[in-house]
Amino acid sequence: MQAAARFAKGKTQADVTRALGVSRQSASEWYAQWKRGGAGALRGAGRAGRKPRLTTKDLRHLDTALRRGARAHGFATDL
Repeated sequence: MQAAARFAKGKTQADVTRALGVSRQSASEWYAQWKRGGAGALRGAGRAGRKPRLTTKDLRHLDTALRRGARAHGFATDL
């Protein structure tokens, strides 16, 4: 949304890249979306990347196991 606001003020893709610390490719894609549908076109981007495979319960279990340390799981040292 910051990019959309900057584009609306006449800033270039290069300005957005520098100001927001993003790649040229991202700024270019955002600009194209903004040109087609304004700021609203950028809202529907959704999450990036794959959906997590681990559930919240899995992550809690993993956290507990890691906090117990390597020795608790049969290793000779905690390294």
